[in-house]
Amino acid sequence: MVNLKKDFKKNKTTFFIKLSVLLMSAGILIFLIAFISSGFNIYALNSETSHSEIFEPDGTYDNISVTGICDNIEIRLSNDDKTYVECTESNYYTHEISVQKNHNNNCLFITTKDLRKWYDYWQFNVATNHHIIIYVPKPTFYRIVAQTTDGSIQITEQLTGSNIRLLSVNGNITVKNTIIDADANDEWEETGLRAETTNGTIQATNCQSNKTLDFTTTNGRVIAKNSNAKEALSLRSVNGDIMIDNSDAKSIYAETVNGSINGHIPTKKIYSASTVNGSVSVPGPPFGEDTDNNCLLTTINGNISIN
Repeated sequence: MVNLKKDFKKNKTTFFIKLSVLLMSAGILIFLIAFISSGFNIYALNSETSHSEIFEPDGTYDNISVTGICDNIEIRLSNDDKTYVECTESNYYTHEISVQKNHNNNCLFITTKDLRKWYDYWQFNVATNHHIIIYVPKPTFYRIVAQTTDGSIQITEQLTGSNIRLLSVNGNITVKNTIIDADANDEWEETGLRAETTNGTIQATNCQSNKTLDFTTTNGRVIAKNSNAKEALSLRSVNGDIMIDNSDAKSIYAETVNGSINGHIPTKKIYSASTVNGSVSVPGPPFGEDTDNNCLLTTINGNISIN
């Protein structure tokens, strides 16, 4: 006896499989035709059109707040007494820039606005190199906060502040020649330099703080070179090596799960170092000299070597 119900389900399934293959083949064919028509230039198929634009915000300020989406953020010194903000403007993203009152000081606010509609998420799009470059007329600020979702953050010229926060989700963070100079009467609850990313490397070079230096990543390396803090130097990763290159603080904390901890610490410390799968080599206790300077180094899969 023929099972009509079973045959109908089988034919229905076969029909939808064939239809899916046909639609997929048609999509590939249309893409190839468009790709060939563009002269094999994949960027010509990009649904996002962008250009670089320079803004000159009015007003003086002592704080900076930058919020990006897919922007690479960089802060530089300008060649005159004006502020310039160079941004990637497009049909998908634009930027709002203003100087407003924030706490007891004026703040330069830069915010990326997402203009995409729901259907834009289904458009063919080749990644565009979005950027926010801020040219500031002076090197000293109270607070700097820069955060982005998909992009790097760089401060490579000498800037001074009491509270600097650099936050990314997918991107490297590079900070050089930065000085933290916070006093006891500082209005911010938390002072120091903190850089944090989820997927990326953090590299700090020639950074000095009379408070703390705090660097954290989940997937990536943490490198502190010639960087010193008066109170604490904290370096953390989950999947990545930690390098302490001629850097120091009263208390040093370096922690990773899958990675090694290496480097040189110039002053004497009381070390506490441990690993599960690896070797440990650290200087011995400071015989004949009292110190309350501590250094805690921990990893699970990796070696520890400090000299």
